[in-house]
Amino acid sequence: RVDLRTVVSEVVERLRPVAEGKGLFLNLEQPAGPLDVYCDPADLDRLAVNLVGNAVKYTASGGVRVSLAMAGDRVRLEVVDTGIGIPREALPSLFNEFYRASNAKAAGESGTGLGLAIVKLLVGRYGGEIGVASEEGKGTTMTVTLPPSPGSRNPA
Repeated sequence: RVDLRTVVSEVVERLRPVAEGKGLFLNLEQPAGPLDVYCDPADLDRLAVNLVGNAVKYTASGGVRVSLAMAGDRVRLEVVDTGIGIPREALPSLFNEFYRASNAKAAGESGTGLGLAIVKLLVGRYGGEIGVASEEGKGTTMTVTLPPSPGSRNPA
């Protein structure tokens, strides 16, 4: 059992200097009570680092908002950025290994195209789901929902 708030808070603090170095805001919104999920903490860290790291990497102005909450009977992690967005035609391939959208390549940022494939694998491993909403030039919202840990006392 892992409190998602603890892992995501640590990730946000590790990435805050990168965001601030680019002049971006990086905000974390979370409830006061625990958001327990049943995951390997290292897997959860990797998932959060990939999502928040991509948001920071592909955002030149504005910033990134990370939020945690209960969404019905699931625990939700949402990462919203004001970055380059994802072209509509790239969305079906976004979670494929080694895939990078054309505007991501053009942005001059390094990357292997493995991050989101790993995120999808990890989310699936723990019975979760991942969704993406994006508009090129306006930003991206990545949403992960995970089942709560059995016997957890997550707020409703």
